[in-house]
Amino acid sequence: MNNDLIALKLDPNLVIQNFGTNLGRDIDGDSNNDFAYVKDNIAGGNDEDAGYSIFVNNDVYITGRSWNSSNFDTFILKLDSNGTNETINNFSNIAVGNETDEALSITGDSSGNVFIAGKSRKAPGNMDAFIIKFDGINSDTFILDNLSSFGDSPDSYVTSICVDGNTLYATGSTKNTSTNYYDMFVAKCNDTSNFTNPSNWTAYKVSAVITGDKDVYPKSIKFANNNLYIGGYFVRSNNNEDGFVITLNPSTLIPSSTPYVIDLSSSSSDPTLHTEVNDIFIDGTNIYATGSVWTLNNVWNAFIYKIEP
Repeated sequence: MNNDLIALKLDPNLVIQNFGTNLGRDIDGDSNNDFAYVKDNIAGGNDEDAGYSIFVNNDVYITGRSWNSSNFDTFILKLDSNGTNETINNFSNIAVGNETDEALSITGDSSGNVFIAGKSRKAPGNMDAFIIKFDGINSDTFILDNLSSFGDSPDSYVTSICVDGNTLYATGSTKNTSTNYYDMFVAKCNDTSNFTNPSNWTAYKVSAVITGDKDVYPKSIKFANNNLYIGGYFVRSNNNEDGFVITLNPSTLIPSSTPYVIDLSSSSSDPTLHTEVNDIFIDGTNIYATGSVWTLNNVWNAFIYKIEP
């Protein structure tokens, strides 16, 4: 079964608005035919097309991955506010391995540049973390694994990026060859106008959110209140998963507070429940986290969690 990319536009009451083309059917139950933008065959493989992240700045930008008949390419798909006037730019062979390229996050700056970030699987199968800067015509690529602070990690990938002026921040996971677990990293480009210069980049690794945990998987990074916030989840020594939100100093990239641990299990000894934070939003001093929790009846449920520091 083929998968298509789909984008919907909703008003504050979650009513689907005119965006894209008329589907000829009612999907939100308001007795009106609904509109959506649907796209397939982005990379020419006529199979799977998936949108993973969206950014809106007058125009709408979407990124993800698309099958090209032998592997996946990533892309930047641009639409106007009506879901029309489509422009597509494909990116492949990012880490020079001619395997899968997949962007997981997209953002933009006030100069009209768009940034995408994710993972590029290179021969013999390892992953590199990449960020691409695209000005609408030309693109520049930076491979974070080339930074000396990354060491010799066989697998790294970016899960989320954000910008503040000319500064870009990124987070993701990188495999620690000593422990064989995934560490969290935070990276910063101090000057996106000179995006590919390694001297403009710094990176910091966090091997454990709390003492004794194993893998750390950050999923969302935000800049607000002159702080960096990262939300994600980590694997405890007993293989339980707990969500977390942590505040970092944007200058040093070092955590500036004890992490907020989000554990929605029914009891402290429950070995079956997992809490995963997938995105965060900062509203004033309040932090909202959303994600999934695995319940006792072995299904995943969505949650929203509010932190009031």
